[in-house]
Amino acid sequence: MRKAILIFCAALLLVFGVHASFAASDFPKSEYAARRSRMIDKIPDGIAIILGATSTISDRQFFQNNDFFYFCGVEVPNAVLIIDGIRKKSSLFFSLNENEARSEGLPLELVHNPKEVTGVEAIYPYNRLTPTLLGLASRTKIFYTTYKPEELMRENSNEKFRAFQNTITMNLWDGRLT
Repeated sequence: MRKAILIFCAALLLVFGVHASFAASDFPKSEYAARRSRMIDKIPDGIAIILGATSTISDRQFFQNNDFFYFCGVEVPNAVLIIDGIRKKSSLFFSLNENEARSEGLPLELVHNPKEVTGVEAIYPYNRLTPTLLGLASRTKIFYTTYKPEELMRENSNEKFRAFQNTITMNLWDGRLT
């Protein structure tokens, strides 16, 4: 009986561990598309650039930036989402090969068929980000970005921002910008 319980618990951990590493299935792709569409309606004059979280430098599990995850549900390190309010489309930039997908516990379909997995209209390799931004800058000068610190391991960026502000920015003896 004890062995059966241990096997059951191990199976649950495996299932939930894999599920946590790529959670675009938490909501249907249509939900993320609706969120991007609402953002597009709010920025008809510009471009929103939403940076995903950077790769972890330790053995801790990767967690995506909350804002990035809210708009596309993708748990891929070093990704960028561009929501173009002028052209009414979204583009996702990331680079991922099969070995990286396996080591991160991500589905291989994300490598082979990212549009189907993510529901984002356009998917590009990360090295196309700079040329794309240069092209967008020729069409508009309005870029929306966040000014909050990166969230790591399911942090709350507002709490982190206030802590930085109180201990560094507003500190008379420090005064550094965050």
